Amino acid sequence: RLAARWAVDEGAAAGVPDLVALADLCGSPSPAGVAATWRGVAAASPLRSLTAPLGVDAAGAFDVDLLAHGPHALVAGTTGSGKSELLQAWVLGLALRYPPTHLAMVLVDFKAGAALVACAGLPHVVGMVTDLDAGTAARALSGLRSEMRRRKAAFASAGVADLEDLRARGAAPPRLLVVVDEFRALADDLPDFVPGLVDLAAQGRSLGLHLVLATQRPAGAVTAQMRANLALRLCLRVTDAADSQDVVEVPDAAAIAVGTPGRALVRRAGAVVPVQTAWAAHPAGAWQAPARP
Repeated sequence: RLAARWAVDEGAAAGVPDLVALADLCGSPSPAGVAATWRGVAAASPLRSLTAPLGVDAAGAFDVDLLAHGPHALVAGTTGSGKSELLQAWVLGLALRYPPTHLAMVLVDFKAGAALVACAGLPHVVGMVTDLDAGTAARALSGLRSEMRRRKAAFASAGVADLEDLRARGAAPPRLLVVVDEFRALADDLPDFVPGLVDLAAQGRSLGLHLVLATQRPAGAVTAQMRANLALRLCLRVTDAADSQDVVEVPDAAAIAVGTPGRALVRRAGAVVPVQTAWAAHPAGAWQAPARP
């Protein structure tokens, strides 16, 4: 059966748990603990990673780093696959590690705000856009373009080519992460938004701008120019092997069981790894890290 034939390592897939809570990976930090973590990041300038705990693979906790594995990411998954929960956990995991002075976020939720609205109150979130307000979306696009121009001007004035070089001189804006849930719906409703995201994907690395695009089916929605810059790929359950092949270059995500939401194939640095992505709303205790000698 197709479900038993993984193009990736079968043993690795078999060793992945069925449920992981974000609290299993991050604990339950107090406000004072989070503040101490933020102070540590601020003191360790320049910022050389943008890492978040994404879930668990067969070897244990699994992190992704948008600086090392990105700078941008593509997430695919059909209804009920756990795509929105993955985005929630990713946003929250980043917020726990990085202060708002070093990381800002714009959340674009074209599922009527159903997925990312729970994250809108984070101090990192500078904008929340949903399909309920097309005017806000248009203003957000204008704001992104203005921010790109502002950063280019700051780099030129300081004579640097990278955000962290600018930070080393004592004054730099935070990295900006734009998370889009249901990109296809956004592209259909606001086609004028897409060229701005194309520009962001092409120029974002040096400017400190990062993009996470999530959609049920990327084929036809994500342009070839954007895809070339979406180096980090995550594919949850999809209904067609061609969709899996399109995202992670193996057909296996079409064989993920319906009863295992959150299971994903992650392609980073050329390798494909089966991962159970974390759920932010689940209480701790869903997964225990293996004992180490």
